[in-house]
Amino acid sequence: MNVLVIEDEPLAADRLKLLLSKYDNSIQIADCLESIEQTVHWLQTKPHPDLLLMDIQLSDGHSFEIFKQVTLNRPVIFTT
Repeated sequence: MNVLVIEDEPLAADRLKLLLSKYDNSIQIADCLESIEQTVHWLQTKPHPDLLLMDIQLSDGHSFEIFKQVTLNRPVIFTT
């Protein structure tokens, strides 16, 4: 399973990655992104991951803005 982590706080991102690796070591972190801008660009240029873990408040606004720019058909778990 490929997971995209969208989190602008490094400690929180590291914690999510650690928890995922402890839960199932076959989970692959596709990338760890910090902003709406980075996430939109990533999703527009790469194959979508199986799951997105997404903080609601990012450095450049609310993550809900991503859905206005990119159509996703993958599950999203909001982490905050």
